[in-house]
Amino acid sequence: MTDFSDTTETPANTERAATQEAALPRGIVLVGTVTGQNSARALIRLSDGEVVRVGPGDQVGGRTVAAIDQGRMILMKNGRTASMVIPGV
Repeated sequence: MTDFSDTTETPANTERAATQEAALPRGIVLVGTVTGQNSARALIRLSDGEVVRVGPGDQVGGRTVAAIDQGRMILMKNGRTASMVIPGV
């Protein structure tokens, strides 16, 4: 097991370069998708920052997950669809 008690602080210039302000939009964000022959799941970040896994039929922000494809999730509410994609992809 690695002992991290002896770690050093990150230099300020490295921290600035590695930190991207507002990298993800606020609200519900599609973070990733996993698709297979018989199943599909999506990772989403909720507006409170919590990351959850969802699948077809689950509820997200008052909408139903209709489908999940590589890098994309389709939501449905009252017969209308909306598509979410992973930001920056």
